[in-house]
Amino acid sequence: MTDAEQREAARQFVNRWMGKGKEDEDGRSYWIDLLTNVLGMDNVTERLNFEKKVVIDGNTKRIDVYIPETRVIIEQKSLGKALDQKIRNSGDVDLTPFEQADRYNGKLTFDERARWIVTSNFAEIWIYDMNQKQPEPTKIALDELQSKYPLLSEKSGHYFITIIQQKTRKYKRPVSNQLAELIRKAIEVSEKEHPDSEYIFLQDNGKLYTDSMLKYHVNIMIYENDIRDDNGNYFEFRTHRFRHTFGVKLTEMKLDDDSIARLLGHKDTRTIPHYRRLRNEALAEDTKAVRDEMNELLAQYRREKENAETR
Repeated sequence: MTDAEQREAARQFVNRWMGKGKEDEDGRSYWIDLLTNVLGMDNVTERLNFEKKVVIDGNTKRIDVYIPETRVIIEQKSLGKALDQKIRNSGDVDLTPFEQADRYNGKLTFDERARWIVTSNFAEIWIYDMNQKQPEPTKIALDELQSKYPLLSEKSGHYFITIIQQKTRKYKRPVSNQLAELIRKAIEVSEKEHPDSEYIFLQDNGKLYTDSMLKYHVNIMIYENDIRDDNGNYFEFRTHRFRHTFGVKLTEMKLDDDSIARLLGHKDTRTIPHYRRLRNEALAEDTKAVRDEMNELLAQYRREKENAETR
């Protein structure tokens, strides 16, 4: 799905769901629609567990939506229900939607425990990172969906960020769940401070960061911390080193040239052998000491053998 297609899918989703949503009747359709048509998740109905059973105080309760591969619990409420308001649950317990989901979470097996808890009332989606000691929600309003989250998407349980590259084109690169959360936070800040911009990382004055600016600040850190190369010279930093490092890491993963080219944002595979050569050179350097030691042992063995034969 291209960025333009995702924006259009988000716009259509907002139009379909604006002003409506009943917990029991619409919850399943809402999440299938969002995950499939906006976030591009494949085979949604096979990957989601609706009404997952959990036993609390001897009574069977049901988690509205559970995503096993990413360990996500979704607690859905009807339109108009405040997501920070306590609601009377069965058993005469007053809980917010998050507290209700967290209560269910505590009764799951360790391997099933939620990495993320999501609460929703159709008009808003609140996302809680359960790796935090006191999770605070990342909030997404339905009418912000088209403009706020077009650059971060999910496929097959993995997050991808859309990168706009000046020299080539727009492409997607996989990111970890932790980095995806940092990007969400950056989007929130950008949306608040620069609402008219389509970019995430901006200076206070609203201008984009440039390569030369990044290079300047990194080089200042190099001089201040006296970071030098193997020849004793100050380490020479260029932003292209990030690409080199990433390209070499991809060759270490034994990916094919086409996959590496796509992840690097290259139009073709002509430059990929360069990264493989860099990896081979690095491997030769890393193993030089071991190879020298082995050569010395072999030479010593040959000398001992020759001496024994001459006796």
